[in-house]
Amino acid sequence: MKHSKGFTLIELMIAVAVISIIAAIAYPSFIEQIKKARRSDAKQSLMDAAARLEQFYQDNKGYPTAANMARLGYGGTTFTSPEGYYTISFNGVPTATSYSIQANPAGTSQVDDTGCAIFRLNQLGVKSVTGTYSAAKCW
Repeated sequence: MKHSKGFTLIELMIAVAVISIIAAIAYPSFIEQIKKARRSDAKQSLMDAAARLEQFYQDNKGYPTAANMARLGYGGTTFTSPEGYYTISFNGVPTATSYSIQANPAGTSQVDDTGCAIFRLNQLGVKSVTGTYSAAKCW
């Protein structure tokens, strides 16, 4: 009697089933980690914009008006974050004593991020988000 070596069809199907179950559990977690990593693009962009606004305030004793927004180096009131996952915009033109900036998801990858949808930051350093997660979890 000759013994053949290899896998039977049942053994192969069990291995495929186990791998499928592991993949079904791991994939959503993987996607969530990608979204979480991309959120840093929004946070970095908002903090950079806030730093520029604060420097402008120190130099000029007030935040920029519509006429001198270009002096911040952005060329306008809306710009794209460095990695391109968010669009940064000013909620209206800053007044002499206040501003509010926000990061809106851009592209299909971050638009699906309902946990931390829109990041906001104001002149007081108050950080907020829209979405199902708290600001503390997102920031």
